[in-house]
Amino acid sequence: TLYLKDQDPGTKVTVSLTVKLANNPTPTVVTWDLVVADTCSTEFVIKDGVLTAPSTTIKAGIKVTVTCNTGFQVSGSTLYTCKNGKIWDVAPTCLPLEPQCP
Repeated sequence: TLYLKDQDPGTKVTVSLTVKLANNPTPTVVTWDLVVADTCSTEFVIKDGVLTAPSTTIKAGIKVTVTCNTGFQVSGSTLYTCKNGKIWDVAPTCLPLEPQCP
């Protein structure tokens, strides 16, 4: 996975990679033309919690909220913004609440 930081959605970027194999002394250059994603993936699961978004398509700049089921609390932020084709670098988790003494 290649992430392009701080690029506007729809921006076209060319990425080149020079590869030198042990059995071939001549380097090979591989080039890709990429377009920065304008939506974020929704293919993830928050165990014991839920992601709430204003629509099923999460576009760049859209904020989403993470909440945990009863008896759990969010480890990390509860508010995230879709940027550069992803919502977070590290997904939040829902941890069990510590039992409270009476």
